[in-house]
Amino acid sequence: MEHDLPLTLGPFRVTPTLVDHSAYDAYALLVEAGRRRLFYSGDLRAQGRKGVLFERLLRDLPRGVDTMLMEGSTLGRLAPDGRFPTEGEIEATFVERLRAPGFVAVCASAQNIDRVVSLYRACKKTGRTLVLCRIHRKYVRGAQASDGYDLFDGLQVTGSNTPMVIATYDGPGTLRRWVEAARSYAGEEKQGVAVIAARHPEVIDVEMALPANEPTGGEAKVANRMDIVALEEEHEGARLAFYEAKLFTNPELRADDLKPRVMGQLQRYRDYVTAPDRRSEVIAAYGNARKVLAEIAVMRGSEPAPLVRAVADGAPLALDPAPRLVVFGHQAAQVAPGSSWQSHADALRDGGIALVLAAEPHDIVLRRPERAIANTPGGH
Repeated sequence: MEHDLPLTLGPFRVTPTLVDHSAYDAYALLVEAGRRRLFYSGDLRAQGRKGVLFERLLRDLPRGVDTMLMEGSTLGRLAPDGRFPTEGEIEATFVERLRAPGFVAVCASAQNIDRVVSLYRACKKTGRTLVLCRIHRKYVRGAQASDGYDLFDGLQVTGSNTPMVIATYDGPGTLRRWVEAARSYAGEEKQGVAVIAARHPEVIDVEMALPANEPTGGEAKVANRMDIVALEEEHEGARLAFYEAKLFTNPELRADDLKPRVMGQLQRYRDYVTAPDRRSEVIAAYGNARKVLAEIAVMRGSEPAPLVRAVADGAPLALDPAPRLVVFGHQAAQVAPGSSWQSHADALRDGGIALVLAAEPHDIVLRRPERAIANTPGGH
């Protein structure tokens, strides 16, 4: 639809009029047929960022209307002399709240574009970082859904490219359903990553997706994804350390030519974070994230790990470009001297990969590596 551009639908002539509304692209409709005219106001308001549209509608109301349908969703919600605050006033309230220290959570509909704009402008004015929540489609829509993420505003889940409501949040029962759905996609590797992260307070991210580079030579556009991001001490500050986690039985750890697939995977990660523009982007992104993590810790009544607190307070942040490899889930005999694993492990180390090997994920210790690390008896 376009403002004031009539459409013909069978015997009906429909003329849309753009109105002020929290959702994008909202219209009132004048419907004409058989020399009769019906005017539908749509769900309109006057206090939004497009309030001028309401004034224009009052000035240019259609004439000769036989029937008018008008939304009344706000009837009875205000006293006769009351009024709703304008978006400008709401933005000013946001600015006031955001200037106070601490983490601020805002619950609003993702369809309320004006409110998102007000919040964005307030964040810009106060130097705050605006974070919008996402949730994987399969957790909400089921296994038949495509890969990708929907937006979640605390009340509703909406499509990432459409304002259509996919689901509503009805409390703990909804959360339990989503958690159970997520667990169905958590294999042993993902479960192991969760155990490792829970044991290391310096872990600041898991399943970290790097924005995809533009493909060359007909390649598919694929975003790299690192399993664990942790902080470790570095001079007067900290540095980011990246880990890829694999189950011991994962075939990507082995190859007849001793050039396993994981070596290429880790090299792609290294190439990505050593590119000057990408390196600065990653450091800047985690510079923002560390502040949010510290504020969330305070909200839940705990203190973040000392290293997280230090970088949140402004300690310098660097980056180790060489991802490490975490491998778990073996029996002692599988890694004993003379086992077939030894040649593959040697190939990984000879390829410059720092290997962290343990029988169980709870035995993994994340730390600055030497050439090789073993954490448990039977680990090499």
